[in-house]
Amino acid sequence: MDNNSLKNNIKEQILKRIKDKEVHMTPKVLFLFKTALFILGIILFFCLGALIFSFIMFKMHATGLWHTIGFGPRGIGIFFAGFPWFLLVFILVLVVILEFLAEKFSWVYKKPLVYSILGIIVFVLLVGFIVSLTPMHPQLFRGVTEGNMPIVEPFYRAHIMQSSPNIHIGEISTISDEEIIMKNEKGEVFTIIISPETILQRNEEMSEGDLIMVVGDESDSSISAFGIRQIEEERESFFPQFDGRKEPKSQPHLK
Repeated sequence: MDNNSLKNNIKEQILKRIKDKEVHMTPKVLFLFKTALFILGIILFFCLGALIFSFIMFKMHATGLWHTIGFGPRGIGIFFAGFPWFLLVFILVLVVILEFLAEKFSWVYKKPLVYSILGIIVFVLLVGFIVSLTPMHPQLFRGVTEGNMPIVEPFYRAHIMQSSPNIHIGEISTISDEEIIMKNEKGEVFTIIISPETILQRNEEMSEGDLIMVVGDESDSSISAFGIRQIEEERESFFPQFDGRKEPKSQPHLK
C-alpha cells in the first residue's frame, strides 16, 4: 500500500468514527478558551512562584538571617535552622503545576522532562531575584509597620517580625570595649557582652545610634554575643520598624 492509499484509508476511518459519533469535534472557540485558560494559569502560577522567592530573599535580609552565614559554622547552623524551607517547598509544588500546564504545548512536551523542569525553576528564581532588587517588599513592609496594609499585615508580621531567637536587632544606646547597651524595636534594653571570641563581621566603627545585628544567646537582659554586625545602611530598606530618626553620632568607641 502506497502513502496516498494509506492516508486515504486513515482519513476514511476517521470520518467513519466521526459519523458514528465515536469522535467528537471540539469547537474552535472552546479550544481557544481552554488554551487561554492554560496560558492564564501558567502566568498566574509563575508570578506567584517568583513573588514567593522574592519574599524569601527579603525575609533573609529583614530578619538578619542572611548575615549569619558570615559568623562561621554556628552562624551557618542558625541560617539553615531559620530558613523558610516550607516556602521553598511551596515553590517546588508550583513548579510541578507549571510543568503540568506547560505540557499541553508542543514546545514543552517535545523536550525532555528534566530540561523543561530545570528551565521553569531557573526562570522562576531569576525573575524572583530581579523582583527582590526592587523596592516592592520594603515598601509593603513599611506600610505594614505603619498600619496601612491590613491585607498583607498578618503574613509579613508572621514571617518577618518573628525571627530566630539567636538573632537580635536594635539600636546602640551606649558602647564601650567590653559591652554594648542595645534597645530593640519593642523598647527592651539588652546588655551585649563582648568577649575575645566575638566576631565583628565588618571592620567598621560603631557608635551610639547605629543599628546593629547581634547573634548570641539571650539570658535575662543580657546577650552573650558570638557575632556582631553593623546594619545601619540597611535601616531604611529592611528595618522600617525603627523610625530612622537617629541622634547625631558621638565619637566611635568600638572598631
